[in-house]
Amino acid sequence: MDEEMESLKKNGTWEEVELPQGRKTVDSKWVFKVKQKADGSVERYKARVVAKGLSQQYGTDYDETYPLVARYDSFRLLIAIASYYSWIPEQMDLKSAFFYGVLQEKIYMRLPEGYRTAGKVARLHKCIYGLNQSAREWYACLSALLREIGFVISHFDPCVFIHKSESTFISV
Repeated sequence: MDEEMESLKKNGTWEEVELPQGRKTVDSKWVFKVKQKADGSVERYKARVVAKGLSQQYGTDYDETYPLVARYDSFRLLIAIASYYSWIPEQMDLKSAFFYGVLQEKIYMRLPEGYRTAGKVARLHKCIYGLNQSAREWYACLSALLREIGFVISHFDPCVFIHKSESTFISV
């Protein structure tokens, strides 16, 4: 749990503040998971702070929630293109992807159990798991970065990015 809290502090995910008058907090909880090796033995224990997004209020805490995911037809098209050119598709996973999304709304979250300070709440600056808008904010951050390095959003699917000079396609 200390490792998770240190990571959140290091990333500037939130700052501890007093709750402004008239604002409500989003609750939080710990989610625990046992990471195992291929042989089934315990590799490590993982703890993650998760916001209870169901306590968010539409219009106050968020406006849009859409999580953009590439359409199945787009994926099939990209596989066909790769096959035609004898390319080898690659896949990757971003660890803690949601932490890169910067929140547009002011969200106040109750600090997780074991780390609460009397009269203080977390004023979130970045997304965390469980917030309704985390996927949207992460997509906005990723698409801005990809456009900055020369990718354009395809006309057929907003989750497919094309870099024309490199013949590179990215499907989110």
